[in-house]
Amino acid sequence: MGPSVRRAGEADASAIASIHVRAWQAAYRGIVPDAYLDGLSIEDFAERHRGRIRVPQPGVEVWVADADGTVAGFAVLGPARGPIGGEGEGEVYAIYVDPGRVRRGIGRVLLEHAARRFRDGGNRLATLWVLRDNDSGRAFYEGMGWRRDGATQEFELPNFGGATLSEVRYVRALE
Repeated sequence: MGPSVRRAGEADASAIASIHVRAWQAAYRGIVPDAYLDGLSIEDFAERHRGRIRVPQPGVEVWVADADGTVAGFAVLGPARGPIGGEGEGEVYAIYVDPGRVRRGIGRVLLEHAARRFRDGGNRLATLWVLRDNDSGRAFYEGMGWRRDGATQEFELPNFGGATLSEVRYVRALE
């Protein structure tokens, strides 16, 4: 039986944080500076996720994929942000799978759940941002029917001396 998806609770924050940090360290090595990746703190991420779950921003939802009784991945969803986001658009803010469980359908289940949530909420378009140099992530999204729309943005790594990363936007029509 495949993974199930459920709303995250505060008790899931540590598992979500562990996945978040380890997924960044596995997926972004060679894209993000090693010193930044090596300095990521599961405890700091757990507190951030706990707060996001305890007091969510309007429209923001945190979901976990449960496989064999453990959290195997998570997704954070909400209204599209920024100057490019628009009315009737939902955004996948984050989606990560335990690095030891990739290519087992967990990411697919989470992304399909996100599309359903957006569609059920009346959105006509789903969006997400992915690091420009994250070839495996981009291939995954493209394989799931998402398409790059040409929008790009830069963001600065927090507390890391001005290092910036480039992201590209992907969209999927919700029919």
